[in-house]
Amino acid sequence: MVVMPVLHVQALISKLRQNSSVQSCATKAPPMTLIQQIFWGGLFLGLCLVLETALLLWCADALRRHHIRFSHHSRLMRQLGMLLIAIGFVVAAHTAHVWIWSAALVLKGGIFDSWNPAVYFSVATYTTLGYGDIVLDSGHRIFASFAAMTGMLSFGISTAFLVGMMRPVFFSRPVFPQD
Repeated sequence: MVVMPVLHVQALISKLRQNSSVQSCATKAPPMTLIQQIFWGGLFLGLCLVLETALLLWCADALRRHHIRFSHHSRLMRQLGMLLIAIGFVVAAHTAHVWIWSAALVLKGGIFDSWNPAVYFSVATYTTLGYGDIVLDSGHRIFASFAAMTGMLSFGISTAFLVGMMRPVFFSRPVFPQD
């Protein structure tokens, strides 16, 4: 009596796997060793964080310059202008990171043949959403997981930046002290 339900469940699982929308990503590139995955993943993560730092420093400078420009506007317009500038820089940084990881997956890893699945996978991984509909082989999984680490670190850094830069704007303290 117990054998029948077990066989039925196994057949059902087998059928689900055949009809599953999960795509195994067949790569033409040879798999990377663990050390290579950690090295290249760390390198691309570092590149993204350096880029984020540069863009946020540029943003702080732009906010400093535009602070004077917005000083004669109403408080609401001043807040809106400063917030839009800051958010624009943050969105640009995150978009650049997704493109860097897409390029890494297409060019360095040889994991994807075209840009569409590479960008899709990069966005899903970078945002740590991870739908799971594309599964990389074991020779590239750790490398791609560095995209998720990049996203977590970058979202944390950009959130801290936005809070730090916008808090004075919304609480009527001088954003940039007079030199």
